[in-house]
Amino acid sequence: IERGKGLETVFDAYHRIKSQRLADLVLMGKQLMDIPDIPGIKYVGFVPEEEKLSAFKGAVLSLQPSPLESLSITTLESFSQKTPVLVNHHCHVLREHVDLSGGGLSYQNPDQLVDNFRTLYDNRKMRKQMGRKGYDYVKNYFSWQAVTDVIKHEIGKLLKP
Repeated sequence: IERGKGLETVFDAYHRIKSQRLADLVLMGKQLMDIPDIPGIKYVGFVPEEEKLSAFKGAVLSLQPSPLESLSITTLESFSQKTPVLVNHHCHVLREHVDLSGGGLSYQNPDQLVDNFRTLYDNRKMRKQMGRKGYDYVKNYFSWQAVTDVIKHEIGKLLKP
């Protein structure tokens, strides 16, 4: 939770989200910036792995606002719990995860974040479908088995004469 991770846009959009929908914004991790005093924003700090995954599983959606990510473990963790994501469209990696998986939506500005939040919040069937697609994506490309299969394949190519 620090400047440059896209949270300013989230805080701006959350004012409108909170006034229109019953939804809390839960922030996890190390706090390196001030969090605005907006009703509904809850900072929980670091949480154990099991609790973090439980939070993803119980969430309507998860949000990854960073414009600069190289993989985004939190996006994959959300997918692993069948929870769709809203991601920053300006981050190629996040957008690629969403485009390849079908497990969420992207936004370019606070207005689009609010609109896409409403779309997911109001459409349970869509959320479930996206959650399932995200789960399948993680299972097929990022599970332990999938990763070790790729490593073995690449090592095999290197060992061929």
